[in-house]
Amino acid sequence: MKKLIAILGAVGLIATGSSAVVSCEKTQILMEQVKQLKHLI
Repeated sequence: MKKLIAILGAVGLIATGSSAVVSCEKTQILMEQVKQLKHLI
């Protein structure tokens, strides 16, 4: 039972970390697009 909980906890941490990385990358891309649009205006 302890091993199952440990595995589920590890999977949860990995999923949380990877989703944070993806969201940060999307934010950086959006910020770059906003900067490019500001230069056009």
